[in-house]
Amino acid sequence: MREQFWRLPGPLSVLTEVRTALLSGESLVLRMPPWAPDPVPPLQSMLPGNREVHDITSVALDGQLPSERLLCKLIGVRDDDGLGNCGHRHAEPVITIRPAIGGPLDCWARLLRRHYHATRQAAGAARLLLVVDASESLDTRETGAAPLIDWKDAVRRLDMHLYAAQLLTNRSMSLLERELCTTMTREIAAWCPDVAEQMAEAGPQQSFQPIPILRCLAEQRQWTETTPASWSHGTLNYQYGIGVLHAALAAARGDVREIDRRLWRAQLEVLFPILEQLRAQLALRYSGQLRAIVDDAPEPAPSDPLEWDIGPLAHRLVTAPNVRGAHRRLAAAMRDLRRPLAHLRPVSRGLALAPAIVQAVNEGLELR
Repeated sequence: MREQFWRLPGPLSVLTEVRTALLSGESLVLRMPPWAPDPVPPLQSMLPGNREVHDITSVALDGQLPSERLLCKLIGVRDDDGLGNCGHRHAEPVITIRPAIGGPLDCWARLLRRHYHATRQAAGAARLLLVVDASESLDTRETGAAPLIDWKDAVRRLDMHLYAAQLLTNRSMSLLERELCTTMTREIAAWCPDVAEQMAEAGPQQSFQPIPILRCLAEQRQWTETTPASWSHGTLNYQYGIGVLHAALAAARGDVREIDRRLWRAQLEVLFPILEQLRAQLALRYSGQLRAIVDDAPEPAPSDPLEWDIGPLAHRLVTAPNVRGAHRRLAAAMRDLRRPLAHLRPVSRGLALAPAIVQAVNEGLELR
């Protein structure tokens, strides 16, 4: 499914920006945080078929310092052609360079700067894409005027919602459970496809209780309660300019409250509109009984049935005569579900998927 991730609007826009720069004759820098998905394979598939793409890491240098001659050797270009005049043989090849952590990043940056100024928009020149790990310190003065593209703010809520929905497409579950799992996965994963994929793989129950998955991921990445929350460490990214903590780091810190807040936001988004629609239908269906209660009530009560809140409404319908048994059960389930959500607490899978509410959703929220 990872190829689907790169087709999402946000990630695709980053790849498109890089592709546009390369095809317009630019060499550039793409800065990615640790643990971010690898952009090189999908970028290769987006470039024209006549563009040779060479993916080079510092490991291939075997301890040698980066140089144009060395790059020519690695991609099979003759020294007399050089990187600035190899297009007639190689259709302006694209060279993606991924320095190893702790490698000679400054040397790569200076090489990029020289090549950028010497070959910018020149026909026949190779284009360099320096993919830099954000944990490495990059002095932008070393890269000169070469464009710098950041992964910050690349994955937004809509992107992760679409991705979570795709991951759950073939799962056997009710309409309500699918919508809840999609939205909770979006809120927990935020911008990290690894979290979304692991939650989808683990099944619906883990969407309501994701902490074991998150702690396991934190252990794999060696994140602890002392790990900083920063973009350069891959533990924080941005959505709409606002920093969002990685949920696995929150779990490693024992911050259960942060996980619960995300689950609550997702559940509220899905369940409250459903509860409101069902509340209105029950109030209209039994408006006669409610008006009779208002007339006989010792204390003031809303005269308009549509103004009855779920708690008082459920109480009246559960105890009033001439109410269908299915509607009594539905009103009780709505009351039990609303209570914790109204107090900022996420609900369990059993409560969220009460049979009466699942049935109502499956029937299109039309009372029968």
